[in-house]
Amino acid sequence: GGYTFCGLAALSLLGAAHRLRLPPLVRWLVGRQMAHAGGFQGRTNKLVDSCYSFWQGGAFPLVQSLLQSRGELAPGGAIYNAPALLDYLIVCAQVAQGGLRDKPGKGRDYYHTCY
Repeated sequence: GGYTFCGLAALSLLGAAHRLRLPPLVRWLVGRQMAHAGGFQGRTNKLVDSCYSFWQGGAFPLVQSLLQSRGELAPGGAIYNAPALLDYLIVCAQVAQGGLRDKPGKGRDYYHTCY
């Protein structure tokens, strides 16, 4: 998740994102969003987690911008379920004392809060 975002962001900043094979990247990213929770897993066979949701979710605006610049996605088009991701993250952030937890039902921690 994090490596994917960082690599994609670096190529975007360098103006080299055109070198990406977007269809496999999009297929992999979209496949990380879990329908039952709305959040993202970091890789296959991992549980949904708020930090994975941060990294994977952060890649979508970059990918969508690339697809729109290529004419492969209409302006305002979406390739992931943003409302489901938002719902998941809001549940993870509902801690009375503040902070963020990795999954609903878990305790808050510094690692996930610092994202």
